[in-house]
Amino acid sequence: MYIERQFGISCPNFGGYVVKLVVNNFNTLEQIVAAVLEQLKVTLASHSFQALLATLESEYSRYHIHSATIEDILLDESGDTYYVCNHGACARDVSGNNITV
Repeated sequence: MYIERQFGISCPNFGGYVVKLVVNNFNTLEQIVAAVLEQLKVTLASHSFQALLATLESEYSRYHIHSATIEDILLDESGDTYYVCNHGACARDVSGNNITV
């Protein structure tokens, strides 16, 4: 059985971008963020948006999911959209979890 979830980007440059991903093989939030951003890259490249690709590349490391855990995403069946954002400075606590500082 495939587990499909919807992810949206929340940021000034790419806000409103939404993608559905099959999340069965993801083990971390970072893997999900990378997959969402890879899909965004493919979309931007297919339309030759070179300036936006450069913007995404420069901000790439700031993107994170802080409103859900990997378990929430895998087990939740509400149909909610999970948001990938880049606001604030993203750091990690001692357990490796994203925190906003």
